[in-house]
Amino acid sequence: MTAEKIELFLHISGAFMIVGGTIALSLLYAAMRRTKDAVQLELLLRLAGRTSMITLPGALVAIITGSMLAMTLGLNFGAQWLSTSYTLWFISVALSAAVMGPALSAARALAVSELAAGKRESEAVADAIAATKIRLVVRYLEISLLLFLYLMVFKPGA
Repeated sequence: MTAEKIELFLHISGAFMIVGGTIALSLLYAAMRRTKDAVQLELLLRLAGRTSMITLPGALVAIITGSMLAMTLGLNFGAQWLSTSYTLWFISVALSAAVMGPALSAARALAVSELAAGKRESEAVADAIAATKIRLVVRYLEISLLLFLYLMVFKPGA
């Protein structure tokens, strides 16, 4: 097996991890938006917080092996499709770490405190989940995933 095939296999494996984690987060977020039950919200938030255990390693594998693959193939890192992919990757990781992670953790902490106070339904947690910043980051991650797939498959301008 050649280095190129190993790099490609690892790159695609990382991409599958990103896709799986992003789809899981989107589905969990959709489920969160449909309930005010504090027990369900806490469980969904706990699961959503764990999607980074799939997406982060996948993102690291994809960026490292993708860069190695680009060097192996002699690709121009200044190519539009490749530089756009790197930009999307860095923005996605930054938003996930700086916005999504802390927002989900805060909402989960609120759900735990609401449950401890004996509340079965929580308008406060539902409002925290519906916050514009969470909604926008989830949508950005979904759109960037589609853009990644388009750029990696079709390599426009290459």
